[in-house]
Amino acid sequence: MSILGSSQRWYAALVDMYDIIYEAIARVWPECTRRVTRASSVGTAPRQVMARQAHEDPITRYLIMHLRRDPIIRDLPIHIESQRELLSDDPQTDPKPIGYLDICILFLTGSDKLYLAMECKRLNVRQAKNRTATQASEYVTKGMMRFVSGQYSPTWPLGAMLGYVMDGNMQNAYIAIRHQIEQHAQQLLYDPALFRDVKQLELFSTTHQRPGIPSELRHLLLAAHGIS
Repeated sequence: MSILGSSQRWYAALVDMYDIIYEAIARVWPECTRRVTRASSVGTAPRQVMARQAHEDPITRYLIMHLRRDPIIRDLPIHIESQRELLSDDPQTDPKPIGYLDICILFLTGSDKLYLAMECKRLNVRQAKNRTATQASEYVTKGMMRFVSGQYSPTWPLGAMLGYVMDGNMQNAYIAIRHQIEQHAQQLLYDPALFRDVKQLELFSTTHQRPGIPSELRHLLLAAHGIS
């Protein structure tokens, strides 16, 4: 049983909500990238300020702002939060947050335990001298592992990763992630044989044999080459 009635019923609700959110992201992403690009180039802002606009946190905040304005999302009984603090249930422990959810889609049920968690990472980041860092290792070890370890969504078998592909090369980003997943298969509690073939590089899923509650992670890659 889950924290709120039938686990199967709520799992189905989570899956349905992810589908709705992904469709909404597809609708708002083009305008979101244009908004970030405009914010990065207005006036004579210092280069370091412009660079910060292309970091994952500002991109994620713009995405959330656009999602909140989406007419379909506005009619749903949910609230989308940015950088939601995760605190221990034990008031005798250190009050330091366990972590921060980049995107938290909270169901308005009266419980703060029922949420969809999305972790966001940049990929294929341009660096000096025309070099590109895939950052696929960080995507896996500092993103996916937070779900596998139970830091995020410990009571739910579903989580999501968003990858902002800064140079727009979706194939290279996908290949780099796939390679890193296979390299860290043991830590990820992951069997490469269970990898789901994808029809579109930007949308795939992985399954992790987390003790007690196996976890499925849904991955969505978003072309962000207009931002960098």
